[in-house]
Amino acid sequence: MGGALNRQITVIQILAQHINADHFSRFIWFVCTIGAIGLFMWLFAIRLHLLVKEHPKTVNVEVTYGDKLPFPSVTICNQNFFR
Repeated sequence: MGGALNRQITVIQILAQHINADHFSRFIWFVCTIGAIGLFMWLFAIRLHLLVKEHPKTVNVEVTYGDKLPFPSVTICNQNFFR
């Protein structure tokens, strides 16, 4: 039993060393990463579309213009004494 476990660990270590030295593995990781990001964006867009579609919004806006508006009170205080 112990020999099979040691053999598996050795095979995994050999494969890991072989894959790390290979440019093909970098390409595979790049493709997997870009694919995962693309899948996430696609699922996020679908989820967002369904969320907006399920909850429609109705907004009524009425704009009124006044003839004269009061001047706003603005105070600037920087806590420094005049010299």
